[in-house]
Amino acid sequence: MGLEIKLDYESVDALRVLAKALPQAVQNIGNSTDKIMKVYETVEEEIGPHSEEFKNILNNVKKSIVVSSEAVLKVPVVLERTADKIEDYLNSPPSSGDS
Repeated sequence: MGLEIKLDYESVDALRVLAKALPQAVQNIGNSTDKIMKVYETVEEEIGPHSEEFKNILNNVKKSIVVSSEAVLKVPVVLERTADKIEDYLNSPPSSGDS
């Protein structure tokens, strides 16, 4: 699934909506990861011989989410700048081409 960007106001709006949605999505992923860790902690004793392996996997997932979240949270600024540039272009008077 890709995002098609055109030089129109619809794309400007779409970029801004995405820029606003990304931080909430990142927060939701973080919250869900915390819930998974808490559930794991409640059943850790019952998992058996692979308990430590599962814990390591979950900790690696959590670390990866933190790192990727930091990167994703930089994207809204870029999206807003892109929307601004497209909007500026759309609002600028057309050049006459008679240079």
